[in-house]
Amino acid sequence: MTVCIGALCDSRKTLILIADKMLTGYIEAEPDIEKILPLHKDWRVMFSASGISPVFDILDGARRLLSEEVSVDVGVFSSAVCESFQTERSRRAEARWLKPLGLDLKTFALMECPGLLDGDKSTITRELQAEKQLNIQFLVGGFDSKGVGCLFSVQEPGVCSRRDIPGYGAIGSGAVIAS
Repeated sequence: MTVCIGALCDSRKTLILIADKMLTGYIEAEPDIEKILPLHKDWRVMFSASGISPVFDILDGARRLLSEEVSVDVGVFSSAVCESFQTERSRRAEARWLKPLGLDLKTFALMECPGLLDGDKSTITRELQAEKQLNIQFLVGGFDSKGVGCLFSVQEPGVCSRRDIPGYGAIGSGAVIAS
């Protein structure tokens, strides 16, 4: 069971982030890994995922969208993480289902797809939608330029939800119990 919890305290002047170290799949282990990673100087991100490889690609993409000079506004950070999440979902689906056919998502959506029967196009469309499910959740916390704590989550399909009110959030299979 994975659980990552974030809580804003002391009138949003304090942010507490807690995460387990459990990895579960065919085996269950508790290796020396961190599920709380830096996103920016004053921001941290926690993750829960059925496969962790896309986590690092998404966070690298978000970091590229951010810079040290960027305004430390929660909207900037939530947009960067959501945009990177959505981009990675599309990139992976395109690589698996369309690139082998010499297509990309834009071409597939706009063209008649010569050589593909209508049933094939429908099948590929269903597979693309299924492939886009990364089964990843993020909980991001940090402080804006005024030192006010902020907390938001990002879940499929790359949608952000602010958690400043109620002041806490949880992700992972243990999120319901933690909440």
